[in-house]
Formats: sequence, structure tokens, C-alpha cells
Amino acid sequence: MQKAQDDYIEAHPNVDYDRFVTLHLPMDARFEFNVGDLAVSARELLTMLAEKDPDMAETAVAIRNEFYAGDDTNDHVGLGFDPPDPNRPSREELAEKRRARAKLKPERDAEIRKFFELHERSDESHDEWAAIAAPARAAVAAERLAVRHRSKALDRDWDAFVIQRETWPPEQRERLEQEARTRLKQQEDELDRESQRVADKYSDLLDQAYASIEPKAEKP
Repeated sequence: MQKAQDDYIEAHPNVDYDRFVTLHLPMDARFEFNVGDLAVSARELLTMLAEKDPDMAETAVAIRNEFYAGDDTNDHVGLGFDPPDPNRPSREELAEKRRARAKLKPERDAEIRKFFELHERSDESHDEWAAIAAPARAAVAAERLAVRHRSKALDRDWDAFVIQRETWPPEQRERLEQEARTRLKQQEDELDRESQRVADKYSDLLDQAYASIEPKAEKP
């Protein structure tokens, strides 16, 4: 039985894959708040990513709808805590744990301040460079969009090829497949060259923007 299942999974690599992840909380956190580990479905994570990052929204939603569409129970885990551990320490033991953490709080707070100060400087630097790069991004936005549209159209052409060849007569199939592959590969090469041209243009525009800064700064 197990061998048959293993053979099926090997033949269908997109069947057996992780549908949710579990964040293992610190033991004291689970005991203190009487919860289990934190579980979240990949479907929920992709939805959250789409809402948080507009640039990745289209990709996140496409992956979600294709591979985590809700056809598996684990797609509906959502976001929440697992059941708590029944073997919870006594209230006295929990109080002792809180006291031990409280003694370390000043040291922990100092580390938190250091991190946030560094993070704030990093955010300021990122915002500064984002403003500098904005004109370059705007200059190639239409070309980038055109490349994405061409890429999707090419994928649709490959899909059509895979479907259509199932109907071709056996005596003609090899020739028709070769002709179609040659045509599609040529389009693919042209798209790769155009994509690289746009990337090079963007890089050149960024170099010009950075070079215009006085005093000259290093790229992030």
C-alpha cells in the first residue's frame, strides 16, 4: 500500500506538498497564554502577501488559485493556534517564569531599542533610494508591462500547443511538433532579448540617477 502511494507521489510531484506551516512557539509562551503552536495555511499566507505587497499580488493570487485553491482540507486551516498542552505548569511555576523574564527585561529592552534604531535608519535609507530610483522605474514601467503581457501570451501559446498536439495525426505529429516548437522557441528568444534590453535600460537609468547625487553615495 505504501509503495503504491509513494509511486503515485513520485509520478505526480504536484500532489503531495505542504499546504500549511506551523510556527513552534516558545514553550513558556504556550504555557503562559494556554495556547498551542501557531498554524497558518499557505492559502492564507498568499492572500496576506497579495494584500500587503501590490507588486506581488498578481503572482501570489495566481499561485494560491492554482495550487491552494481549497481542494484540500489543509487549505482551510486559516490562521490560528493549535490546542494547548494539557500538561501546563502550576500557577506558581508560571509566576516564577514571569519573574525570570522580568529580570531580563532591561537587557531585552536595550536590544529592542538598538534594533529599531538600526531599522529606522535602514527605512530612511531605503526611502531615500526609492525616491531616487522612482523616475527610472517610471521610465521603464510601460516596457516592463509589455514584457509581462508578452510572457503571458507566450505561455498561452505553449498551452495551446500542448493541447492541440493531442489531436494531430500520428503520421504528421513529429513534423507539426517540430514546426510549432521552432516558432515558439523563436518567440521565446525574442522575448528574452527584449526583457534583457529593458533590464539593461533600467540599470543604466539607475546608474545615472546615483551618479547625479552629490556627494556620490554608494548604492544600497
